[in-house]
Amino acid sequence: MLQELSKITREEQKKNEHTLNQFRYSFLAGNFEQLEELLDDKGVFFKGVNKKRALAHFHKFLFSEQHIGERHWPEFKDGYSMDEFPGEHVIEFRFMETDPFTHPEVGEFQFGDAPRKNMNELVVRLAFRFRKGKIIGLRFPKKVIQSIETFVIQN
Repeated sequence: MLQELSKITREEQKKNEHTLNQFRYSFLAGNFEQLEELLDDKGVFFKGVNKKRALAHFHKFLFSEQHIGERHWPEFKDGYSMDEFPGEHVIEFRFMETDPFTHPEVGEFQFGDAPRKNMNELVVRLAFRFRKGKIIGLRFPKKVIQSIETFVIQN
């Protein structure tokens, strides 16, 4: 899942993948206590925000401003950033005001697609940086791609 980097050990890569999966499901569940445990105390989030402020902004954005508790169906896919930190792992979360019974095509999208208006979809993309099983950086990437396979082959 996470790209292999020669600078980290296989053990650290597994820890980082475990942290990423925990983040994914804690985020979808709105479990901010678990999210707090996953973020490193010395991390820098969203261009200079500390851990506590990052969590507060998340909560405000998702629940007060975007009302994700009222959106019935979440979906997600993984990809990579191609902007200021190329190759960072990105999770794309999609929150819809629909369900698979009224719109069976809810899962029919490609990573990086625009929000689908017919489902009143909110798309949130987060790019991650890790160290020793902790998230040390989170940001909203501006440019993303589904796969870095062609770049790996070209290298």
